[in-house]
Amino acid sequence: MMGETLFGRDELYDQLSELLNRVGWGLTLDGEPYPLSLQIDADTTTLDASLSDGMIKCLRRFRDGDPDGALTAVCGVVDTLTAGIFSQNPNLGDHRKTPYAIRVRTAFQTCEAKFKNQFGGIASFSAAEINQLWDRQFKSIEQAGEVLAKLRQLSDAHGAQKPPATAIQHGIACAIYVVRIFTGVSV
Repeated sequence: MMGETLFGRDELYDQLSELLNRVGWGLTLDGEPYPLSLQIDADTTTLDASLSDGMIKCLRRFRDGDPDGALTAVCGVVDTLTAGIFSQNPNLGDHRKTPYAIRVRTAFQTCEAKFKNQFGGIASFSAAEINQLWDRQFKSIEQAGEVLAKLRQLSDAHGAQKPPATAIQHGIACAIYVVRIFTGVSV
């Protein structure tokens, strides 16, 4: 509702954003308030609609006092992302039967050639350095997937547990990292 009110009214958006910042709140690009304590900087305008909607749902749930629901929403974003990759690559197996962390790792493995091609035109990078860069990026995604899989156990999909907000924030941060890296490679 606020988004509709603020649409096309940049000055009002800026004023409201400034006022909300004074009391620990911010505004998403589409005018939804969120607590600054969430500490995320996610530009959803570059994401597919389903991914963007999931991120907005995450912020809304966190804002409304449903942190485990926020984690469920952001894990759903990663699920949507990896499900798309699995559906484009049937040889990867059944997305739903693959454990969460392995799903993230397996889906990212399909991005290796695209990732390496992004750095292939940089004259100062040797093939060995590009391979090393890929290995490090792959390990970071693998680790983020494992952290997210563990924290995902705190989500409401696994029974409401009232986890501390900081644990939810770590899960959200891992999910955003995974989404940013995946979408950066697929550009």
